[in-house]
Amino acid sequence: MNPQVKTLVPAVLAYLGERTGSVSKTKLLKLLYLFDVEFYRAHRKLFTGFDWTFYHLGPWTSEIDEVLGGLIGEGIVSEVPFAAHDYEGVTLRAEQPSTLRDSLSEAADEFILIRLLNDWGPQPTGRLLDHVYFQTEPMQVGRRNERLDFSVITASQPERYKRSASNTSASALARKKREFQQKVAARNSSGSGPKIRITPPRYDEEFAEALDTLERLGSF
Repeated sequence: MNPQVKTLVPAVLAYLGERTGSVSKTKLLKLLYLFDVEFYRAHRKLFTGFDWTFYHLGPWTSEIDEVLGGLIGEGIVSEVPFAAHDYEGVTLRAEQPSTLRDSLSEAADEFILIRLLNDWGPQPTGRLLDHVYFQTEPMQVGRRNERLDFSVITASQPERYKRSASNTSASALARKKREFQQKVAARNSSGSGPKIRITPPRYDEEFAEALDTLERLGSF
């Protein structure tokens, strides 16, 4: 294992913490894997030096537990408990300021990592898992419970991830929203049935929290 991983992990958590808040262990692990994929594409070697295995829902290594255990013990990283409905778990947070460049010797590698974090850090964990599982070369040719082969990675850069845009115009969406709100208001004022209360959906976050619970129980 590359000793610089112990510097990179809190830097990644600090970078994402400023933009998306605390990060689950599952998301951190998959982001480190994606960086290893792109680092290997550029240098034909892994940055982390982890022994990645095709395990259940994607790439996994027990070495992350050693890294996090040490960082948590030193107070560099902390665990943040959460509870939502029937789910309980922890997310990770950097407790000290840190920069990505501290653990990377080349600016080009920092740019690669920043691009990955900007693209995938804000994404729901489920979407990240889908990408890792189906769109990265080592997983595409990997076999369950066997070590991943990074030598299958091509030298060409993959197409940058972009979220697909809706074909519905902004004005049409606004109109539909107004119409729905008017119907809700009319129903609530008529007293003909139970009032409808609309709350912002949190499905993506709850899905991530459920994954964290599975992770805590050893499913990942």
